Amino acid sequence: MDKSKLQILIKKIFNNYILLSISPIIFYILTFNNPYYSDDYQSILGVHLLNKINKKNLLDITDFTLLRSDGHYNPVMYMFHNLIPPNAIFFHFVVVSLFLLSVYLTYFFLLKVSKNSEFAFISSFFFSINFSLIIKPLVWNVFHSHITNYFTGIISYIFFYYFIVRKKYIFLMSFIFFGILTVFNMESGLIYYIFLPFFIKYFLINHTKFIKIFFYSIIPILIYFSFVFYLSQYSNTDTLLQQRVFSENKLSLMDSGLPLKEKIIEYRGRKAPRDLIGYGLRISENIISSFNLSSYEYIYRYFNNSFYKNLIIIIFMLNIFLYFYCFIHLRYRNYKKNFINLLLLNFFIFFIYSIIFFRKDINILLSLSIGMLFAHIILFLCTKLKIKKLLFIAFLTPSVMYAMTGFEEIYEMKSRSYINEMYKDFNSIKYKDYDSLNELHYKTDAVYYYYFKYFDEYSEYLTNSYGNLGIYEFESILLKDNIISN
Repeated sequence: MDKSKLQILIKKIFNNYILLSISPIIFYILTFNNPYYSDDYQSILGVHLLNKINKKNLLDITDFTLLRSDGHYNPVMYMFHNLIPPNAIFFHFVVVSLFLLSVYLTYFFLLKVSKNSEFAFISSFFFSINFSLIIKPLVWNVFHSHITNYFTGIISYIFFYYFIVRKKYIFLMSFIFFGILTVFNMESGLIYYIFLPFFIKYFLINHTKFIKIFFYSIIPILIYFSFVFYLSQYSNTDTLLQQRVFSENKLSLMDSGLPLKEKIIEYRGRKAPRDLIGYGLRISENIISSFNLSSYEYIYRYFNNSFYKNLIIIIFMLNIFLYFYCFIHLRYRNYKKNFINLLLLNFFIFFIYSIIFFRKDINILLSLSIGMLFAHIILFLCTKLKIKKLLFIAFLTPSVMYAMTGFEEIYEMKSRSYINEMYKDFNSIKYKDYDSLNELHYKTDAVYYYYFKYFDEYSEYLTNSYGNLGIYEFESILLKDNIISN
């Protein structure tokens, strides 16, 4: 490549990085004052409160040798909570910054493996704007682990790629290190190493050593399950796998006597029964979210005026029609043989999230695989510039409209305005005035904030009552504390 072409390529790549910055930066500007919410107080602020009680800067190593009562084992998440200062706004800044870096790294990785700058850019761009799939981990601080394990996960992907092409074990060791950080951050990180060998196979089509690649790629999974199984032998707590997959499913809610609206809300929740209706609803939600259409629900909830609500429904239907119009005008004979493989990759990742994990709100990797699918469609199946533009508009419109609401409504969470008001109420508590929160939703979460804020006044009591507890016990038992109500 001559010097002039190289300069043009470098300029193009630099411009792509600038364009990829737009969505995360706009998101941060609209949500920069994001306060703590619900479990944030227990799992984030609780870490710093326990450190104060024990006069330490870091949690004890023994805190990382136990399973949580709900079966989770995520020591990296708690270490992250420990290292980030106890300031909700700064915490949110760190999470969004890691998301921005993740978008950059995704582009870098896809550029390396695909050798196609346009494919890498479009995939990364669609990944960064699919707020239907990524909004909750970006807004709820305690859910950051699904963002941070994508960050360490994509770094591990890069090292794995270099190991495959350069065959140097320093890259393999780096891959294993970041893989361990990923799977011990949150169990959702396991999916990255189920997906990785098939992902690599898709791009390195001529690579014949698939079995060897597969074995190396699942090393983080083997380490995770070996360690968690070992811990479970010395614990009365079942692992998350035992609790979520091997335990008996909840009974169906259809005969529960609940009103229909409440049944639907329960079925859409994280702890919904794994029955035919539950799976059907979860699959439907993930299909809608994959096309970035779930954002319309949050936009609809934002408006109280019936005119605007009806308008959102009309726009939603037009958006669906626009997708149909584009897809019937694609030239499927131009699909190239690896398009089928890409469809299978998406089906595989979709199946894991919908059936195995049974979740909608943590599907970060699905956002990437869908972005790759749209990139392939736009580059290789669209023969008309008009169709390319319409597909961009169809995918981008929900995110733009959602941003115009300030990302006010989010899946199962309370509205951002409500959360901000609740935090102001928490912050307004005066010493020995905790009872003023009696009518406030999530009052028990304020216990952590109250004791943190007035630690000097309660230090002796807190030390005597909770100084011998680990973080898992502390974050659940403090909810039952009653001295502040006396």
